[in-house]
Formats: sequence, structure tokens, C-alpha cells
Amino acid sequence: MQDNKAWYTDGPDATPLRRTLYNLWKQIHTLEVKSLNIRWGTLPLDLDRYLLINSRYDPTDMSCQLTGNTCYFQTYLFGVLCKVGQPVLAPGAESIQLHNVDKLQSTTVAISRFLLEFFVPNAGKVMRPLTNSNIVIDFFRYKEAPYFELMTGYLQHLELNVPDYEVQYLKTLEYLQKTKTLHKYSKFSLSGAMTSTLNTKSLQPVFGTDDAVYKLAQSNYYKYRACNFMFGFNTGIMNGFKSFCEFNAWRKNQLLAFYDKLRPILGGCGRRPSPTNKYRDYYFMPQFEVGQQELIDLHDWTYLIDMCAMPSGGGSNAEMAMVQRVNQLMVQDIFFSTQKRSNYDKMLTQAEFTASKSYYKAFLDSFMTIPYLTDYMGLGFAEINPREKDINSLTQTVFYSTDLMRGQAYRMEHEFEKECINQMARCLPASSIKHMPTSACFACASCLAFPSAALRLPCCRLASFSRL
Repeated sequence: MQDNKAWYTDGPDATPLRRTLYNLWKQIHTLEVKSLNIRWGTLPLDLDRYLLINSRYDPTDMSCQLTGNTCYFQTYLFGVLCKVGQPVLAPGAESIQLHNVDKLQSTTVAISRFLLEFFVPNAGKVMRPLTNSNIVIDFFRYKEAPYFELMTGYLQHLELNVPDYEVQYLKTLEYLQKTKTLHKYSKFSLSGAMTSTLNTKSLQPVFGTDDAVYKLAQSNYYKYRACNFMFGFNTGIMNGFKSFCEFNAWRKNQLLAFYDKLRPILGGCGRRPSPTNKYRDYYFMPQFEVGQQELIDLHDWTYLIDMCAMPSGGGSNAEMAMVQRVNQLMVQDIFFSTQKRSNYDKMLTQAEFTASKSYYKAFLDSFMTIPYLTDYMGLGFAEINPREKDINSLTQTVFYSTDLMRGQAYRMEHEFEKECINQMARCLPASSIKHMPTSACFACASCLAFPSAALRLPCCRLASFSRL
């Protein structure tokens, strides 16, 4: 429409309908449906059998999407209905008739078989190109997929043979074992390191704890960033971590904001002379980190700081010094309570914090590790106002001692600020308050690597670790 305005409005073939369509298109961003004087109605499909695109329990109804992220597939099924079935209004406009019902059935059967034989069709004579090796890891999640039940149930409903889906897995593994080199390339062009973060126009800040785990610690963690460094430590976010992978992805997200400052220091952290630890792979999300130097450096860095934080002393003196240098660069973005019962609603200044031997040394040695985040918890409101200029315990997330909050959570305070902080701690799950330090519940997932933490965490989620 934008390129062919005359055809719609002024050309020799322009019609009132085309002019109406063009005027609607011009107003599409401001138009409201109620202004169009449209009467809505429902017309049933003139079908008496189940054909995948309609409801199994009421064939006259269209099918509905089964998960929250399959609207495109549902749109595809509607396209199949229109392209193959060729719907038309029945006489009297009381239903929708389909010209090619039998062809629609054969097409939907072919779609179901195509998906159930996707990787190794034609009884193993053809292999589809493998572009993602995660099939080996994620294949058996099909048992939880509603669309697997939809396709197999449809073929069973028609009393047709249902392909054995697990043959796809066995044939793929057989191919991988026999074929050592999957791809060959004639030449490479080196264009430099690939950036791991989007540009500032599309990098989205997170101002609330709702969906923050999804945004900061799961597959989209490189698209979002906590609105400020301390808000990322809000216990409302961290208490939602379900596995060590999420916890470590969140740490990388936090550190990406400092990467330009940290890069000169992080350069050699990945060259450890010791053998690779068997737990190291749990720090890695390969689908995002291959070729992205920032995430590769931070992958090695998070492994290093956890090794240095272990009670047995997993890091050398040089590595401990590197950890302290990095943490020194982040201290200016930290808000730390006085940790005194009389005024814990107040914050230490940066000078006071760095002058405190116990608090500052713990920060330099183990910041962002499981032991540190077990001893200190970030409390703040679930929403943060970016326009707020005052910096205090009510406008920011602040680190408090878990021992202090264990004692204060259910105490009544007459001072408004203290009572707010107590209620923030009180809103955590009961097990987190009763068994502090389980506010850092994500530590459970790494309890095999950190057995001392597992002994202190009664709600250990070993299932999360085993699923990895």
C-alpha cells in the first residue's frame, strides 16, 4: 500500500473498496475496532469428523493452541485449512463448508508423520542436516510436549500406524557415532569477535521482579539488564532460580555491565594449569557463548571465583589477587547496610565499607559466589522507580546479613524504614526465613561441587542438578 498509493486511491482502477482499505491502513496505529461498527458472530465448520485443524470433541470448532508460544503453528494450521480445505460460506451464511475434506485429511496425516519422522525420514534412508546438537540432550523432553500427544493421538484416532518417535533418536546417535566430521568448509573469513550484547537501543532494562528470572537468568539473559547493579541482587529475583545454570547466567548478565572495565584483568583467567574440573560444564551455555568473547571470559571467570571461594582453597595466590582486583572495581556500585540492629536501615558510605576489615575482606574474596550470597541477601521493593533520585533503603536494593534478617524478620518496628525491611524479609518463603541462608536457594543445585553449602540447605533441589 505504501508503494502503490495511486492504485488504491487515484488510479483508473481505483474503487471505493480500495480507497476504504487504504484509509484503514493509514489509521491502523490509532484505529479502534469499536469505531468500525462491526458485528461479531461465530460460524461453525460444516464438519462431522476430527481433522487435526479442528476440535476433537466438537468437530465444528477450530482447534486452539496448546502452549503459550505456538501461535505461529496455530496460524499455520489455519493456513492449511484455507489453502487445502478451500472454505466457503454455506447458503444462508450459517456455517462454513469445505470443498476438499478428504484432501485436508490426507494433508494433516502427512503433517503429523512429517513431524514424527523429522530427523530420519524414509526409514533411515535420508538424514536431515543437523544444525543443533541439543537433540541429543533435549530429545526426551518430547514426553512432556502436548503437540507430541496431539500428533500421535490424531493418527491413533484415524486407526493409522504411529511412527516410533524414539527411532529418530537411535538413528541420529548411530549416524553421529559413524560420522566423525559433520561439516567441511572451503574457507573462513575472520570478522572479529561477535558481541554478546545488543546495542543500547534494544537492550532492555528490568525494573521489576516479575519475569525477572526469565529475562536475566534464562535464554534471553543477553537481551535484558537489571536497571542498576544492586537491583539484580534483589531476593525477589534470586529466590526464583531453579538451577545452577540460571544462577550462573544471572551472574554473567550482572558482570556484562562491567565488562569494558574488567576485560584487561579477565584476559588470562581462562588459562588454568590444573585439569578441567568435571563440574565445569555446568557453567556453560554453548548455544549463546560460542564465538562471543565476553561470555567466554565470564564463563571462565565465574568458574574461577567459585574455585577461589571454596573452603579448601581452589585458587592460587595470583588468582585470588585477580579476584580481589575485579571486585575492587565493583565496590562503588554496592549498597551495604550498617548491619547494626539500631540503624540497619541506614547504609554505609563507600569509605566506611572499605574501612571495615570483615565486610570488605569478605567482599573482595568471595563477592558473587555462593558463600557470599548465602551470608548476605539483597532486600528491596519489587519495583524500582528509575526517576527516584534519593538513594536509601526504601528506593534501592541493599545487602543485609542473613543472620541479622533471621532475627529481625518477624519483629515489629515503630520506624517505617525498618518495618519495611522486616516485611521484605518476611515475604520470602517460610523455609527461607526459618532456615536462613536458604534465600540463596540456587546454591542447592551446585551442592555436589560445594558440599558444605548443601549441609546447610534443608530444601536442597538435587533434582535440578540431576536434570542438567
